[in-house]
Amino acid sequence: MIFEVITLNLNTLWVLGYYIYILEKVKNILGCSQKLKFIVNLLKVNILKDKFEIRTAKPEEFDQAAKVMLEAYEEYSSVLCPEEWESYAARILDVSSRAMESDLIIAKKADTIVGAVTFFPILENRTLMMWPPDWTGVRLVAVVPKNRREGLGKMLIAECIKRSREQGAVAVGLHSNKFMETAVEMYRNIGFTRVKEFDIKPNPKFTVMAFKFDLLNQ
Repeated sequence: MIFEVITLNLNTLWVLGYYIYILEKVKNILGCSQKLKFIVNLLKVNILKDKFEIRTAKPEEFDQAAKVMLEAYEEYSSVLCPEEWESYAARILDVSSRAMESDLIIAKKADTIVGAVTFFPILENRTLMMWPPDWTGVRLVAVVPKNRREGLGKMLIAECIKRSREQGAVAVGLHSNKFMETAVEMYRNIGFTRVKEFDIKPNPKFTVMAFKFDLLNQ
């Protein structure tokens, strides 16, 4: 009986892997079509969604989710100077300060939080987002290292896009940095494009890059 269950699980994983492989090939063939790329990514998310529970975090889960986000971003501590990293880490952990204007969306696998994203819905008089009033916003997309390359980052973004559509938003905005190469590549593959007018320049030598997902045309 145990052997049969293991065999079934292995077969299921093989089938899922095969379909993901085919979808990747289709996406490469489609090339520059962002709309078709988004459709392929959405199909991948639907195939994988049963592996994770994606939902809004409860207040009692904030601390655990914050630790997950910090773990996900610790790889950048060597890129930033110690003072910058200390400040950035403190902002990552300060989930409660964002709670009034945002939803903390978590991903759980086997009852353990393995990913999170901060979603800013359309709200009047919001102060934590610089996007136009009919845009939603995304910050701190985080997946713990051991659960990367499972499509979880795309699933978290897809949940934000779904909620944005339900709100009637026209676009989703997010910021990232050049040194976050893997994340930037993922955003582009999903369909985000650069919107330089919303870039943030903390100093003349450093630019925080702005991206937009156009909900009206994708």
